[in-house]
Amino acid sequence: MREREEHAAEMVAMLSRSGMGMAEYWSGDAADEWADRIRDDLRAYSQLNEVAESTCSAVLVYVDTLQGIKRRVASARSRLVEAQDATAKLTRQQDEPSPQLQPQLDAAADDASAAQRALACLADERRDADHVLCSRLRSASDAVRRSAPVSAFNGSALKSLAPEALLKQFSRLNEAQLEAVLNEHPDLVTRLEGAQPAAVASWWESLSPTKQEDLIEAAPALIGNIDGVAFAARDQANRLSLASELVRTKADLTAAEEHNEHVAPTYRWDTDVLREQVRALQAVGRAARPGPDNQNRFVVTLDLTGRPKAAVAVGNPDTASQVTVTVPGMGTTVGGSMESWTTAAANLQRSQKKANLLFNGGRESGLAAVAWIGYDAPNMPPSAQVLGNQKAREGGMRLSRFLDGVSAARGWKDGENLSVVAHSYGTTTAASALESTRVESFTMLASAGLEATSVKDLKVDSANVWATQAWGDQVANVGRGQPTWGHVPFFRLPSMHKIDPETLASAQTPLALKKPRSQGRPSFGPTATQRRLRSMQH
Repeated sequence: MREREEHAAEMVAMLSRSGMGMAEYWSGDAADEWADRIRDDLRAYSQLNEVAESTCSAVLVYVDTLQGIKRRVASARSRLVEAQDATAKLTRQQDEPSPQLQPQLDAAADDASAAQRALACLADERRDADHVLCSRLRSASDAVRRSAPVSAFNGSALKSLAPEALLKQFSRLNEAQLEAVLNEHPDLVTRLEGAQPAAVASWWESLSPTKQEDLIEAAPALIGNIDGVAFAARDQANRLSLASELVRTKADLTAAEEHNEHVAPTYRWDTDVLREQVRALQAVGRAARPGPDNQNRFVVTLDLTGRPKAAVAVGNPDTASQVTVTVPGMGTTVGGSMESWTTAAANLQRSQKKANLLFNGGRESGLAAVAWIGYDAPNMPPSAQVLGNQKAREGGMRLSRFLDGVSAARGWKDGENLSVVAHSYGTTTAASALESTRVESFTMLASAGLEATSVKDLKVDSANVWATQAWGDQVANVGRGQPTWGHVPFFRLPSMHKIDPETLASAQTPLALKKPRSQGRPSFGPTATQRRLRSMQH
């Protein structure tokens, strides 16, 4: 332990000399980057030196405590043996103790009892000393993981880092090193996606353009899906992943199909997952092409783990003055719905632009609408999935992170300039997200039901919560557990999100329910997703 402490102290001294010596003869971007790295290493080794000193001190205190306990244990055991010997000697003198010997027997028994109590107390002291040492060692281990340079870590140590600390360490690696680490530990991508979006945004902005490009090239699956990174970078990363993954999945599917042609049915490989991935990737590729107005689109999410998940933005979320996130409902898949849902988002954005020109004095401001299929939507009835809330809650967590990522990347506070438009079971999912994440407005179309019982449960101003419901929509009623024949409910199902937005009330007034003629389809007309449209009836 002393050797490690001395080594850390030597490294601190060496790095200090190195930093001071080079600054006199070297300047420029490379010198600044080198100096930053030296400072990081100096800070890390200084912390390691402090940890080593603290650990040595803890071990020495433990050893001293243990030696003292051992001496007292020996003394207590000696007293116990003496008391037991005295009792044995007195009882051997007579078959039945005489009244004259009883006080001596009582005294010996008291001595034995006192010695046993002392031994029990010493055992407790030993356990307490063990706990204190273990706690100090765990704290030291955590400090080492937080401070040590990447080169000092093995795979298990990397996995034990907090996501934010791991991001910082990754930013110190070059492209080749980063690729090597992620190839060896691909599960680190999932860990890094758990970083707080605000911390990610701060980290990403702190990187040089060259370092950002290195990360995009080396870890496109990470940069394309981590909330808080700028959306142009996410789009660039996801398009790299899209191209490479489409080649890989097509090759895997071809190989699986060729294998299945030459083996008995029992030995055939399941190709359903590969087929779904190919369909999803192809659908995202088509949806990401510029629309009829040649407006650029951005692939802001592309996740092939489990059922494929993706999101395509119409308009640039990095520069838009207002971002609307659209959330689909039951039966939605990336492979089957990405193109149509992106078209719906484009229609919404077009309507928003027209309304914005009307109410903004003819001035056009940037708007972006995101077609977000970022969760595993339930299957259509008769599947019972739509009656549960598990997919809504899991999707709500993902949506919450995505919304927080938009705000973090743009530097927006309290949900400003951010709106959500959701359809069917997407309203259930979005409401779950908005229990913890604030937005400016929330519009529900053909809701499959909510868990929230009041607008107060949602992080959105009650004046900016809107709902539409077509009375002829039979599917949404099933989600709420109230299937109807015509307009008449005929029995109840055990839905876990029974609340119809029509009955959702704030402390002042019930939520207004509009009654369009459309049959609950996601037909986006002018919806109230901006502050200037709050008083509009649609």
